[in-house]
Amino acid sequence: MQGCTVLNAGGANSDCAALIGAMKAPLITLPDVEWDSRSDFQNTETMRAKIQEDLGVYITRKISGADITQPEARNETTGFGAQITTGVTPGSVIVYLESNSCDFNEMMSAYNGGTFRIVSFDEDNMLNGHLKSNGKITGFEAQIYAIPISVGAVDNQVQQWRLLINWKDAEQFRSRARVASPKSLEGLLEWMPSGIYADVNTVYNTTSGIQVINAFKRCDFATIETEVLTGEVIDNGTALSPTAVPTSNADGTYDVLVQKGAVPGNLANGDYLIYRVVKKTGDIYDKISNRIVVNPNA
Repeated sequence: MQGCTVLNAGGANSDCAALIGAMKAPLITLPDVEWDSRSDFQNTETMRAKIQEDLGVYITRKISGADITQPEARNETTGFGAQITTGVTPGSVIVYLESNSCDFNEMMSAYNGGTFRIVSFDEDNMLNGHLKSNGKITGFEAQIYAIPISVGAVDNQVQQWRLLINWKDAEQFRSRARVASPKSLEGLLEWMPSGIYADVNTVYNTTSGIQVINAFKRCDFATIETEVLTGEVIDNGTALSPTAVPTSNADGTYDVLVQKGAVPGNLANGDYLIYRVVKKTGDIYDKISNRIVVNPNA
């Protein structure tokens, strides 16, 4: 992978080319994820907690190829006769991941143009991040789209799992922290929670307060029947503290009691709630589902 020259008034930023040329996999973080220092950046327990407990770092599979683009610098004259250089925004890169439909469907839901940060996991098992002026480290800011593409004959299609990465700040590449990763890419992937696919079996009942959901292992769709799951409310429009409590029916379905308020009451027309079901060991997420919506109006 060559290129990713980031143009600026001072010339080409070769650091960016070196970064992309060495990247084995992009580690995607939430915008507010940061490490306190270089030693914290390579600390095993810190990285594990950010993946398994905070759900702030998403480990992708490795890159199989990339296309690099960058804007051309242009010299323009202002109305006052001064020469200025434009076209100085960072370049973009399309990376092709070794992935699968299960993982990538989740990525398409999450990465659809929002701003995240990317830590580069390099071919030599080094981590590359942006070193801030206060000594803390983050990923490089980027707008990310997950876009699949099918190529080849109809009877021999090959899926390409593409991430379009638009870098947002060229200056971040001028200040980098590069440290040894606490684990191999495969080791980091082992820390990722397993996926649960959940969908609605029976819509929310405003009398009983129950919504029935189906629960499956995300990729092979084997039913989850006896796992003890808990519910986590992600968003709501109830104006009162809501809860979602799943109980297994031992047949691949769960009754989820959704209520609101200090004295629990059922949702009513005009309320809505978004939750997920998870399996946790202490603070560690072992399994996590997609988001489920409760809307009595629907």
